[in-house]
Amino acid sequence: MPVAYKEHGFLKDHAWVIYVVIMLTAAINGWGASLVWNGQGSYITKCCSHENHGLYNGILWIGGTSAFITGNLMAAFLVTEFSNTLFYIIMTGLCVASTFYFMCLPTPHKVSDEHHDGGE
Repeated sequence: MPVAYKEHGFLKDHAWVIYVVIMLTAAINGWGASLVWNGQGSYITKCCSHENHGLYNGILWIGGTSAFITGNLMAAFLVTEFSNTLFYIIMTGLCVASTFYFMCLPTPHKVSDEHHDGGE
């Protein structure tokens, strides 16, 4: 049984609170993820032409996938070596740094596509 159930009487007696909080935060996370994916698609569409659209989507996909891998590896090693509080502080710092980085992205200017008629 998780430590929270053993130590805290309220959580032990009201396990439904944990379920409600997890479901609520999962819904908020899903809603936020939809905004992020739509925003990145719009940003990439504005930044690239038809010829290099796949390249930039591939770079974005590699970045997202590597974030999943490195995040899980960090969790696996940091949680075993440090306290949970320090782990959350480190992850919050990474989140704030990433947010600042993305706030500094330049405003995209639409790249013009040169459409060729099927003869070339």
